[in-house]
Amino acid sequence: AGADATRDSQGFLMNRQRLTNSLNLSDAGGYCDSPTGGFAGTSDFSIECWFKTSETGANKWLLSKGEGGSGGKRYQLYIDSSNHIQAEIDDDTALTTWAGSTNVCDGNWKHVVVTYDRNGNGQIYLNSATEGAATDISGSDGTLDPTAHRDFCIGIQSDTESQYQFNGQIDDVKFYTKKLEAAEVKRNYNAGKRSHR
Repeated sequence: AGADATRDSQGFLMNRQRLTNSLNLSDAGGYCDSPTGGFAGTSDFSIECWFKTSETGANKWLLSKGEGGSGGKRYQLYIDSSNHIQAEIDDDTALTTWAGSTNVCDGNWKHVVVTYDRNGNGQIYLNSATEGAATDISGSDGTLDPTAHRDFCIGIQSDTESQYQFNGQIDDVKFYTKKLEAAEVKRNYNAGKRSHR
């Protein structure tokens, strides 16, 4: 297969985890954006990533698309100033935010999935277990297309691309145009946990 960042000089997969396999971000300006990425519509969807940080006591965004304020339409996944995961959805009719209660800023890899059932509940999963209660998001069932175009962002809030920069590592970002079921979340967690130790 040839040598690259994950293989040795003879092409064999290396067992040692390498930092270069993930986005290594700092609050000094590092983030990633995709002008055409992310989800925008009215159907169910899910977002997922692995992350690791030791920074505490500050709001830091993991995944974000959309804008705030009047006309704002967005969904976001971030760590709040209490070091808990928070998810958010806003279709400019109803803004709903819900949070977990586990300290996720301990310097260890965490797997997080947020499922958005647009006619039902939003749910956070942390390391394949439900984190916090399922939250009714049926009031936010309209389109998520932003009034002003916003990129899908990793490691920063997409509204301005200048606030709440993440300081740590983010890996294996995925989004799905469906609500993942608990068994699918667990399968994804099991598939990635060996490379996130």
